[in-house]
Amino acid sequence: MRTRPLTIYPATPARWDDLASVFGHRGGPARCWCQYFIDPEWSFDASEANRAALLCQVVGQHPAPGLIAYLDEEPAGWVEVGPRERYPNARLPLGDPATWAITCFVVRPVARHTGIATEMLEAAVDHAERNAASRLLARPVDTDGGRLPGGDLYTGVLSTFLSHGFREVHRRGHRVVVELALPRD
Repeated sequence: MRTRPLTIYPATPARWDDLASVFGHRGGPARCWCQYFIDPEWSFDASEANRAALLCQVVGQHPAPGLIAYLDEEPAGWVEVGPRERYPNARLPLGDPATWAITCFVVRPVARHTGIATEMLEAAVDHAERNAASRLLARPVDTDGGRLPGGDLYTGVLSTFLSHGFREVHRRGHRVVVELALPRD
């Protein structure tokens, strides 16, 4: 059980350096910068171009393209969430413009196993609701109760989504499409 305080904020230009520290300088996040689902020309080897693309999204998109989690006021995690149309490579069903998607989670190694991914999911749902989304989609991995390498968990874990009211709509191997209907005013 985590006892250290967690806060979560939208990614804004003023928080760019914090977001960059979450992605770090090595491993998958440092090369991808959450561009895989966005860019049809995506390349894992184009880390600087991917970084620049995410910076442009943080600076130029409203609503914010994701949320940054802070553990003890230190940047600790990221969740990418936004309108489904932003993610042509997401392998998620298309919907009306009010359909949103959660595509990626990044949690710094020092913050793993603290439960922040669960709280980032809750914050992503709230962010989508505040921005008039009607439905939220994701494609988490079913761990079948076992453990998978951290690099396989970047889309989230199925059990976390199911415990937050998402329902399974399609399954292909360990990857599962889930959805959550959001209340409309």
